Amino acid sequence: MLEESVENFIIRWKPYLTTVHVHSWVEGSPVFECSIQDTILHVFERTGPYNKVVGKNNLIINPTTKSFKEPSTTKKQLLITEISQIHVRGVVLHREKYFCVVDAGIPLVVSSLDPVPDFVGNGEWVEFDSLKPVHAFVVPPEKTYTYEGAGEI
Repeated sequence: MLEESVENFIIRWKPYLTTVHVHSWVEGSPVFECSIQDTILHVFERTGPYNKVVGKNNLIINPTTKSFKEPSTTKKQLLITEISQIHVRGVVLHREKYFCVVDAGIPLVVSSLDPVPDFVGNGEWVEFDSLKPVHAFVVPPEKTYTYEGAGEI
């Protein structure tokens, strides 16, 4: 398990949310469709079935990968390879042992199954393929999250 709870994940990564357009979805399904720039992405909602609305939503998009590689080119890319699976090329904004934030035109909070390799550093270009499904944490604009030891976020 890479995060303690949904709430703590949102508190920790909220600075890297992105605004998307959510389309209608099948009631009861944890997967929904959203438009990001000119791309349609299917994501697995981690925050519960009633946090999103059709239209504008704030999401923390959280793909998971097994590995990173150094890209042969430095052009940002967010490519849908299958339903809820992406190929990404971008610049690292933040790095931790099992996470990094990659700017691929939008910020992605990337979870890594293995420790993030040393060549993945702030300001470096990386490329990776996500595992299925790409997770999304819906952050309603009016919602305030707090937890013990932290102030209001």
